[in-house]
Parts: sequence; structure tokens; C-alpha cells
Amino acid sequence: MNALKHFGVKPKALPVRRKSLKNLIPYLKRHHRHLVWTTGHVQVVKDGWMVDQDGVRPVGLCRASRKLTCGVWLLD
Repeated sequence: MNALKHFGVKPKALPVRRKSLKNLIPYLKRHHRHLVWTTGHVQVVKDGWMVDQDGVRPVGLCRASRKLTCGVWLLD
């Protein structure tokens, strides 16, 4: 998180754990970016779309959508 703070991003931890990424979407704020840490993976989610090393796609179409969340941070 120090790297994010270095670039002026002020992450705010959200109390959401142990939900699959697909089931997490209704709990996230619309029009905001979220950094989501799942088991062995990190991705950015905004409005139901996920960005990771595989590219940009809807969360429902990703293999990672079944992974459990370990932490969620609101980025903006």
C-alpha cells in the first residue's frame, strides 16, 4: 500500500471477506475503483468489470470470479 500512497492514492479498507468475487460485486460502490485481493491474485474492479494481467473483462466471464476475497480496498 505504500506504493499507492506514494502516487497519491488513499486506499480505504472495506470490511468484506470470504465472498467470491462474483458475489462481491453488489457490495461494491458503483463508479469507484476497488483493489480486490483474492486467493493468490490481485485485480482492480469497477462497475462489474475486472482488470488484471489477462486484460479487461466482465467479472462474470473471468475464471477469477470464483475465487474467495481476502481483502478489498476502495481506491477513489
